[in-house]
Amino acid sequence: MPLEPTRVQRIVHRGKAAISSHLEMLKSAGANAKVLYYEEFYDPLLDRGQRSTLVKDLLSFLGLRSIGDDMLDTILNYLDPDRYRFATPETYRAIPDIDRVEREVGSDENGWLFR
Repeated sequence: MPLEPTRVQRIVHRGKAAISSHLEMLKSAGANAKVLYYEEFYDPLLDRGQRSTLVKDLLSFLGLRSIGDDMLDTILNYLDPDRYRFATPETYRAIPDIDRVEREVGSDENGWLFR
């Protein structure tokens, strides 16, 4: 059964609204919050140094001291998009009518599957 782009769009909007609501709740409670999307860490356009900066920023936000080079290398190896992928383009291509969903829902804001 093909995905319906309007349904996908509703789910995306609902997710964004939930994130916004939760962030506002945390802010009103005086808590610090950081929004993270796993895709940021696996972005194939990032080099190892940029990915390292993301990891260090996250650890700093969590109040953790810097970690050793060996541990950082281990983390960065797990974040290498060429070695560890949640899904490949071939996986997405197996979804019926995925090109229509990409055309109608994909954007710089929502993300792209094949760009």
